[in-house]
This record gives sequence, structure tokens and C-alpha cells, in this order.
Amino acid sequence: MAKVLSAAGPPAVDVSVRHKKRLMSAVYKVYGEMEAGEGAYWVAKTVFQNTGKAPIYNLKIYYRLGDYTETSVPEPYSWVAPGGVVVDRYYPVIRSKVAELKNETPVQLYTRYEYTDGAGKPYSGELTDRLAILGINQFEFSNLDDEDRTDNWKDYFNNAPLLAAFVTKMDDPVRQFAGYASHKSGMTAPASKTEDAIAWLQAAYETELHNDIVYTTPSGSFLTADNSGVQDIKYPRDVFRDKTGTCIDLAITYAALAESVGLDASLMVVPGHTFAVIQLPNGQYFPVENTGLGGGSQRAGFEQVVQAGQKEFAEYLQDGRFYLVDVQKEWDTDRVPTPELPQLATDFLEKSGIRPWDGRTGGAAGSGGGARNARAGAALAGNPIQGTAYRVVHDHGIGTLAAFCVGTLYVSGDELAFQAERASDGRMDHFVIKKSDIKEAKKNRMPMGQTGNYFEGFHIRLANGVNYNFANIDENGRGLSADTILMELMRGN
Repeated sequence: MAKVLSAAGPPAVDVSVRHKKRLMSAVYKVYGEMEAGEGAYWVAKTVFQNTGKAPIYNLKIYYRLGDYTETSVPEPYSWVAPGGVVVDRYYPVIRSKVAELKNETPVQLYTRYEYTDGAGKPYSGELTDRLAILGINQFEFSNLDDEDRTDNWKDYFNNAPLLAAFVTKMDDPVRQFAGYASHKSGMTAPASKTEDAIAWLQAAYETELHNDIVYTTPSGSFLTADNSGVQDIKYPRDVFRDKTGTCIDLAITYAALAESVGLDASLMVVPGHTFAVIQLPNGQYFPVENTGLGGGSQRAGFEQVVQAGQKEFAEYLQDGRFYLVDVQKEWDTDRVPTPELPQLATDFLEKSGIRPWDGRTGGAAGSGGGARNARAGAALAGNPIQGTAYRVVHDHGIGTLAAFCVGTLYVSGDELAFQAERASDGRMDHFVIKKSDIKEAKKNRMPMGQTGNYFEGFHIRLANGVNYNFANIDENGRGLSADTILMELMRGN
């Protein structure tokens, strides 16, 4: 804080400028919005006090933030009474070139004030202060000074709503990746029906699995009161490029993908963790534990990450220590827009090694969600399918049979194949799986179905994390034991 007194003699003034120590280039647009956060995101605040015995007239206060802004247009104060105080806040319109910063960069804040006395004689003064602008991937979780902060966990993360700026749903790589998920799921309008939304969300997650995007543990403590300072956060384009991300990076990426196809997404920020929560067309919250994208044996199927997300969501709603960052609300109501990021080449995803689901099993394809288009394999090449045939229902979601197809599962010595005959949602799944790619085949802990119509479900999970849910049925649609199929699957392994 700097203080300046006028020259001797009336009028007499006391001027101080309080400013943010650090600004985030990721949210540079927010600082120019007086309405954002109910005015909380000012960059500087000038306290001007008339300490003399005579009024002061025509007070104007100007600001400039290095080369990143023009000199501001002042709000005129026509009269300041003796002993009166004016508090003037600075909401700068910052140039987009600030988004090019990679690291913390110092910048000068210039403040100039002008006023006149009763005789019209002009007076002026200038103050300079230094603050820092963080790089485009750096995020400060709290902008509260120590004296303004309590021991409440939320005070250490009061900037959490600004994470919405990282959810870049309009970025070309996000839209292209979302297209891969739409192609895989066969859902071109996932925001229209709940079962379509779930199928698309599963396809998006499994497309991440297919492309070996993995969770990486952040260094040190994370999202705790002991470590609530500046953190590096990736945009979805960075996650695609690096094929890795922390929990918050992966949650932001999944939220951006969902938002890009019209699904409302939120970020659940809790002590030590963040995960995505998607709102389905029926209004239900659908949490997804994005760290299921582990490497090697740590990869989890879609059903697992949904179950984990639902458990965490319920626990932290009860705990009370959370920020549920409604991305769309932050964009539209709270004025938290995304930054202008550099344009990328159209082949960015391809050069990053990101590929669409191309129909091969064991890494390139094979999904419990499946795509409407046919998979590769003997059954789809017009060759007769070999093996013992079982009538099954194949769930398209997470075990509720909200969407499903009915068909035949063929089990032979070294592979199994499924071919749908009818589907509740029009999605006729067909795929072939090599037994050598199966990591686990066992009964589900919970029965499969809803509204009183339940089956003994079983799942087949591949080594790459892809998961299939089935139930054995007879020709009349009545449930049968899964034991026969599971024993057949064990033969030849």
C-alpha cells in the first residue's frame, strides 16, 4: 500500500491504493466485468480522503496496467466534503495478449488522481505499485489476504468458481474429440434424452481410455488449506497433447466435452480432489470419477467410475466442504468467460496421437457402450460366427437397463462375439473380443435392471479398462443364471 500527501497548504488529502498481488491471465476477461462475482474481482481500489477543511471538486482517478491496458476512463466525483472518503475500484479491460504469458510476470500499476479546489486550481498526484500476472496455466485458488481469511476451508478456495474459464467447450480440439465420442456412441443429440446422454458420456470416457489418457498424481498436497496458493492447471487441449492430467485437469476436460454437446456440467471441488458432475436431461446429477483413467492395471471401466463418483458426491454433500462450480452459470450469470487461446492446426489431435475409435478390439475398440456402426471381426465380415450361443441382454449404460439391446453372445475357444437383434434405443451393438484381452469376467455385485424387473448381471472387463454388462436370458426374456456363461468363458483361457 502506498500513501501520498499533497503539498503543504489546503487542500489536504490522504490517498492509498490497495491492489491484488497476483492476477490470473486465464481469467483476464473477468477483471473487466464489474458484475462478476458481485464486483469482487477488482484489480485495484483507491481510497481517497479529503483531510482538509475545504471541499474538493472534480476528482478523477486514472489507472493503467503496464502495456496490457489503455489508461482507464475515470468516473468523475464532482464534490468531496471535508473529511469525506471516496473508494474507487479499477476493473481493467486487459488486452488478449496477456494469454500468451507462460510464467508469472511482473507488471507496473500506475494510478493518477486529479482534482481542483474551490477556486478551480488543479492538483494531481501519481502512485506506482508492482504486482504480478500469472501464466495462462497458473491458477490462484484464493485471492483473500491473510487478514481477510478465516479457518474455513472455503476461504482458501474462494476463486474456485473461476475454474469455469478453463472449460473451453468451443475449442476446436474439444469439439473434434467430442465428435469422436458421438461417432462411437451413435448419439448425435445426447442432450435430448437421458439414456442417450449416458451412452454418450460412456463413449467419451472410453474414447479417453482408448487414447491412453491417464491420471497423474499432483506433487505435494493438493486442494488443501496448506496448499491453496498457485497451481498449474491444464486446458483440455493440453490434456490431449500430453495425454495426462491431474484430477482437476481431467475433470475440466470431461466437463468441456459434455458442455460441447449441450450437456450442463459442473466441477465438484472438495478437499484434496475435483471431479466432474454432469446434469442429465431428466435433471439428475451424474458424477464421474475421472481419475479412473489410470495407467496400466489402474484403469477403471465406466460403471466403476460412475459408482465411485456417486459415492463421493453423496459424501461431500453431507460433509459440506465443497464448491459445486456450475460452468454454464459461471459463464452466463457470473460473467466468467474463457480466454482467447492461440489457434491450433486442424491436425492437432492427430499429431498428439489422439485417434477416433476405429473398430478394432483390444485397445482400438470394443466397448460396453458401443457404436451404432459395426465393429470389425468375423461376424461383421460376413463370416459365420463360431462358438456356443447364449441369449443375452446387453446394457448400454451403468446397469439400470434404461437403454439396452438383446442378441446372441457366442463363446468359442479363443474369442467371444456379440450380435444384437433388437435395441430399445436403436443402437444395434456388434463386437468381437479376444479372450486374451479379458482381465475379469464375474457376476455383478448388484442385480441389473429397474422398476422391479431385475436380472443376475455379469460383466466382462478388458485389460484396457473397457467394460461390458450382460444378463443371461431365455427366449421369453426371463432371467437365467450367469454361471453357465462364466464357466464357458473360463474354458480355453
